[in-house]
Amino acid sequence: MQINNIQSYNINQKPSFKSKIVPNKNLEKLLDKVTLETPWDWEGLAEDNKNLLECLKGILNDGKNDIVEFCENKNGIAYVNVNGKKRNGLVELSNYIYTKILDKIDKKYDGHGTFEQIIDFGTKEKGVKLPYIPHQKSAVILKEDEIHVLSELNKFRALSPAYEMFFVQAQNLLFSMKFNVRMNLARDLKNIKTEIFGK
Repeated sequence: MQINNIQSYNINQKPSFKSKIVPNKNLEKLLDKVTLETPWDWEGLAEDNKNLLECLKGILNDGKNDIVEFCENKNGIAYVNVNGKKRNGLVELSNYIYTKILDKIDKKYDGHGTFEQIIDFGTKEKGVKLPYIPHQKSAVILKEDEIHVLSELNKFRALSPAYEMFFVQAQNLLFSMKFNVRMNLARDLKNIKTEIFGK
């Protein structure tokens, strides 16, 4: 029988806990929607979707052992279950937009309720710090995203204001930088979906 010396125990060998997000159709629809929309946010950097990603990562890597499920009731109202119990959080928010067309009510999924539940849960229960102010566009590219725009930044630095097409070139480079950031974010959203759903 071999006895290990207790002094050689490495503190980094402790088991690490991670909360689990239950994969369900409601969350899958939301992640598919935001992943598809992210590259086409022409006005910004898909700031709200970056906030969503950070909350999901924060929930998964919280050092706890919770089981979290983002649910939707039969009326399309989003809510959160934590370890099998409904969380008292946000007021009821729908995942659907309802519009009246003639005498008929049209219902379209937008995932707003689940989106807001994830942000609320991530920030209030898991201490996630959002990289962007919710529901606002930002002119700032995050430090972690600078790697995706280095080529454009170098070209931008080489531009001369005396060049007659300076503003057109600058605008094109800015557009390209934003697009690169959004495409990388779309890839990260796909990756977190794979992590949650295992597919």
